[in-house]
Amino acid sequence: MMRQRLIGASMTTEPRTHARDVLKRVFGYDSFRPGQEEVVMHLASGHDAFVLLPTGGGKSICYQVPGLMREGLTLVITPLISLMKDQVDGLIRRGVESAYLGGHQGEDEKREIAQKIRDGQLQFLYVSPERLEQERFRSFLKSVRLALFAIDEAHCVSQWGHDFRDSYRHVGEALSEFTGVPRVALTATADPVTRVDVLESLDLREARSFVGGFDRKNITISVTETPEGRILDQVTQYIAGQAGKTGIIYRSSRKGVEETARELQARGVNAVAYHAGMPSEQRMAVQDRFIEETEIVIVATVAFGMGIDRPDVRYVVHMDPPSTLEGYYQEIGRAGRDGAASEAVMFYPAKAANRLRQKVEMNEEVTDDRKAVLRTKVDNILAFLETPTCRRATLLRYFGENAAQECGNCDRCLQPPQSRDGYPWARMAVSAALQTGEKYGAKSLVTILSPALVLDSDERAKRSNIACYAAGTALNQDAWKKIFRQMVGSGYLEISPQKFGALEVTSRGRSLLKVECRVPMIGSWHAIAPTLDLVDEQPLVEGQRHSLTDGLREHFRRMKEICGTALESGEVRQAEIVRIIEAQPETPEQVHALTENEAIRDRAKDIAELFAEPGDAEEFSLSIEI
Repeated sequence: MMRQRLIGASMTTEPRTHARDVLKRVFGYDSFRPGQEEVVMHLASGHDAFVLLPTGGGKSICYQVPGLMREGLTLVITPLISLMKDQVDGLIRRGVESAYLGGHQGEDEKREIAQKIRDGQLQFLYVSPERLEQERFRSFLKSVRLALFAIDEAHCVSQWGHDFRDSYRHVGEALSEFTGVPRVALTATADPVTRVDVLESLDLREARSFVGGFDRKNITISVTETPEGRILDQVTQYIAGQAGKTGIIYRSSRKGVEETARELQARGVNAVAYHAGMPSEQRMAVQDRFIEETEIVIVATVAFGMGIDRPDVRYVVHMDPPSTLEGYYQEIGRAGRDGAASEAVMFYPAKAANRLRQKVEMNEEVTDDRKAVLRTKVDNILAFLETPTCRRATLLRYFGENAAQECGNCDRCLQPPQSRDGYPWARMAVSAALQTGEKYGAKSLVTILSPALVLDSDERAKRSNIACYAAGTALNQDAWKKIFRQMVGSGYLEISPQKFGALEVTSRGRSLLKVECRVPMIGSWHAIAPTLDLVDEQPLVEGQRHSLTDGLREHFRRMKEICGTALESGEVRQAEIVRIIEAQPETPEQVHALTENEAIRDRAKDIAELFAEPGDAEEFSLSIEI
């Protein structure tokens, strides 16, 4: 195909006409999607911009069209080789001279790219933020004409974002050396706090912001807690009902990807694995198959999908819950980009909460402050999993978008779960947050409302000055934790990352103090909580013990043996044993996190061995893999 520069004489035409001409001639579209044309015209005229559009909203057009309208090279900064390759291949197919620089390329290839830039033949160059940090590379850029800087996946700049990268943090400083070149930051996933941080870090405070809606109405959302041993069967059954359709299955570990792909292949599914540990040639071959084949299932880590624009993906399945709502939103957004009905399905095991928290605590590559931010991300995804109300509303509220209380297109709306009115407890939770100045997270508020008997006298005296202290002892601490998560999910409370997880009361939450209304709450906690953890200890009756499953009843028997004399003396209570069993801690550290009872903590190793599963340890990735 003859390649040519798409500027020159057409620059004399009216800019809006020019933009539409480029869109039609190069990309084959008759018109821009909502919001795109305004961004294109703003950048083409030489101004800076911040663009937040949902996954599949057409962010690349927002910088590619003005890049073709302006003279010079457009430099695109992006974190993933797979994204670079897909974008470059797409542009070349359309006759636009483009390239990317990666560590796998030889010196001859890099010199050839550099010469094309000097000769004015290359219009787009994709690089990583690490490349931009190199002084030699920046010196080279200063010797050529530049049209535009595009910072893709700009949420990576922010310390509050779900995929913070230190190399991205220096992008703003590096670009400050290039005056007079417009820049645009683009992302599909940034909550309000992250947006502010991106603008400040990239020195885009004066830039115009273009924010599109987050709601992908064509995607049906469903989440199901499933016994771990049955998840693969559920996924296989689901895929069987999607004959003739293409889908993506996300796993949190490379080991899980490979095992799942093999199992599905053995069951007759056209499945193929993809993760960052595979050779680049193999990954590229998988990407090509994904684009070309009509019915294929990609089993992947989060390394797959960014920038790969296949419009007719009909379903996205999660077999592990993502660590963040940003990641979840980005991943489900790879379904239904053509606007047709699509599905986002999640099957997750009961131990998901512990595993998500383990990912954070075991990550030695991040600072303590970063861990605090990641804990808030985990708390938000758990609130989403446990919300008793519309999931879409929970998701949209997280990104700062007002939403109807019911979307009519998620499992909570289509098949509402059984619930009970939790108004008294919800009002108590709101009061606790307000009385403590909205400075504490759920863990601290739980111990205020339902304090453990083992608190030392100084701590008890300090907390007893709070009006709501011990007001919630009718419920045990596990019940209160569920209540706080469900109140976050339903929009009565929100988690502040800037306060490292403190709960703030929303306007909806404050209304509970003015008007009594039904607050739906779900789960089994209400069936047993009122009879457990009373101040006056009572023996656990047979019916309560039998509320446990057969397997957990065996754990109850063995826990009594471990606690032995401490149980007989009253130092350990049967109610506390039940709470430990329900949490199923797998490490001594997890046991310690569940209780302040020293008698139980002394036995933490033996208790953890009851629940640890041999061979279950896997490597997990907290951030998007490169």
